[in-house]
Amino acid sequence: ETEGHLEPLRRIVQELEQWFPQHADMMDAALVFHMTEVGFDPAHPEAFQPKVAEGVTSISSCGSSSCG
Repeated sequence: ETEGHLEPLRRIVQELEQWFPQHADMMDAALVFHMTEVGFDPAHPEAFQPKVAEGVTSISSCGSSSCG
């Protein structure tokens, strides 16, 4: 009886094994692109000074009236 309850979990694990490597590669590529766009140099991470686009302001709250 318990064996039947584990089948959905086994299927999810099999799907994740195929999905995750491609997902991680894609997300890593997007992160590298973004870091390059904002001026990050992996050879000199201590010198990182983010580029800020003109007219962009810093985020100072969560955007909700319930947090300040």
